[in-house]
Amino acid sequence: MGSLRDDIARERISILLDLASEMWGKDQSLSRKYVKRAFDIKKKFRVRISREEKFSFCRKCLSPLIPGKTVSIAFDRRNKRVVYSCKICNNQSAFKYKD
Repeated sequence: MGSLRDDIARERISILLDLASEMWGKDQSLSRKYVKRAFDIKKKFRVRISREEKFSFCRKCLSPLIPGKTVSIAFDRRNKRVVYSCKICNNQSAFKYKD
């Protein structure tokens, strides 16, 4: 378990990422600012975020990854990984999975 400071930082990151997903349809620039702030908090306090939060935004254009709207998801069965492709900047990120 981390310190109180780390717990507060993780909570703020989670809130900002949730707000970014909610605001995507209304104001995309504000949504990107929320993701940037969350990423800045992560770097400043050197906290680790969960796997779900790690793959909830694009690292290149900082847009929230919303299935069907901003990201397409494909399964690479040969290499046993899930590939996320951002529809905004065409950046791809992948992670391995187990059978």
